[in-house]
Amino acid sequence: MDLIDVSWHATDETSARTTIDILRAENIEIRERLGLEPLTTIGVVLAAAALLRVLTRLYKDVRYKGVLIDATRRPIEVREMPGWPRQQLLLISSEGARLVDIKDAASGVENLDQINELLKKAIGSV
Repeated sequence: MDLIDVSWHATDETSARTTIDILRAENIEIRERLGLEPLTTIGVVLAAAALLRVLTRLYKDVRYKGVLIDATRRPIEVREMPGWPRQQLLLISSEGARLVDIKDAASGVENLDQINELLKKAIGSV
């Protein structure tokens, strides 16, 4: 028995059923498959990417914690704060306490520069 692989796109359900019935009457085996259209494929890829981003964020929320930096002590004390969100940093210096909300940006360089400047001020004022 020779196999012919055909991808057939019917214009309406009635003509598709009629054609399938005719082919089966001639003892032709028909296997229906679920085809993925380009838009469906793109949608699945985008949904998978969004799910991956959400799972990554959840992982970071579980793994990374908020941070407390006490620059009034020697050596400077850095402590993870499990109850805080990972975007929070509390800097305690001789000038007082300052809460920093770290932006959830693609690049953390800007956040690191901000924290570095705060630490320079804190260490310089001790």
